[in-house]
Amino acid sequence: MKNLVIYDPEPYMHDYISHKFFVPLLKYGAERNISIRKTDSLNGIKNHGVLSFAGYLTPEAILRLKENENQIFSFDITDSTWLCDKYMYDHKACSAIDLIFKYSGIPKVNESSELRISDSIEYTKEPKKYLQTDEDWDFFCGLRDSGKIIPMPHIPWQPCSLRRVKFDSKLKKCLVRGSNHYLRYHLYMVLLLHGMITKWSGFILKEYHERSMVDEFRFCDDCVEAYEKYGRVPYEHYKNSKHRCNNAYIDMDNVKEGDFQNHNNHRWNNKCVPMYYWLTERFMERHGNLDMAMVENALNGFRLDFEDLNTVIAHHLYYTDYKWIYSIDIPPRFWEGAAAGTINLLPDWTDNNTHFPDLRPWTHYVPFDAAFDNIESVLDIEGERYEQMSHECMKLYQTWIVGKEFGASENLMNRILNSIEECGS
Repeated sequence: MKNLVIYDPEPYMHDYISHKFFVPLLKYGAERNISIRKTDSLNGIKNHGVLSFAGYLTPEAILRLKENENQIFSFDITDSTWLCDKYMYDHKACSAIDLIFKYSGIPKVNESSELRISDSIEYTKEPKKYLQTDEDWDFFCGLRDSGKIIPMPHIPWQPCSLRRVKFDSKLKKCLVRGSNHYLRYHLYMVLLLHGMITKWSGFILKEYHERSMVDEFRFCDDCVEAYEKYGRVPYEHYKNSKHRCNNAYIDMDNVKEGDFQNHNNHRWNNKCVPMYYWLTERFMERHGNLDMAMVENALNGFRLDFEDLNTVIAHHLYYTDYKWIYSIDIPPRFWEGAAAGTINLLPDWTDNNTHFPDLRPWTHYVPFDAAFDNIESVLDIEGERYEQMSHECMKLYQTWIVGKEFGASENLMNRILNSIEECGS
């Protein structure tokens, strides 16, 4: 194996990769007498193995490194299963990278069934391609099948407390927490309709009501004033207010075709509470009434510190999320659930990706239909199956995720270094 150098100049371009992988690798190398050093410049680097965040690897940088007889190991995290756009569509440059450590699942197929949401909030599915051309898909398959793309787990920022709660003491319901992302909220409404949500579910929007928030993201003056007055934006305030929120994409008085379609997530993600009250009313027109006290509680959710969040997760039987179809499909919250002995509920297209460590439906998570058709029937885990699934997830967490000495799992660092060594052999 060539001597390794980590290109990671400060300020870091990607804090997560720097702190969760590069810093531990440097410490691990020093402890194990493995030659790994850090550099702030690629000038003069020759005949090395260069580890770098993908965002630095422009086609020009890649080809220059190869001219100097270096191996290139990209740490690629893009909040999606797509490769970094610096080199994704430049096949020559992408082929020159020796290994891509990809922080997501790796697609097995080029088409999956995606949720579609009609203007009347009807849920259906349509096929959606991962890559649009046969040429790009064939190229991706060549990289994948040659072993150049290595799936990596998106580990939590902090070690999770192992707060196991016995099956009989768990709330037999789902926990949904995070920002008010559009698909996450639709999942919340469907689960609430079926009586599968607790008061601990919530969407955290406090920062968007603060006057210190940048103008681009701060909610409108009426929302800010309501939040300052009530400590939340009450449903009654929404019903009695004549204001219209400053969403540049959607006018509540003039619904346009496609406003509710999920491929317009950017129109909805982290938008104001009144917009979501309005969405909830449209949902109820088609699907039936929801408990609006629960909705108000959720849309005015409060942040929990990490220890308290771990405790809340542990007291629920299910932890769940719904991201867009080619996002990071196994986010850190999956491993938070695994550490807490809580079963993850994930859309069925999750199995269209290869993960590391290997994750299988009904062994490591419960799959639900992308259009929610079977959501009630899958939420019936009994004690024996729970014990089996939670045990399997805990084994993976302890083997590959948690790492106290170096801040990352020693097994995971060995996997990175072994993959690099095999690449050079």
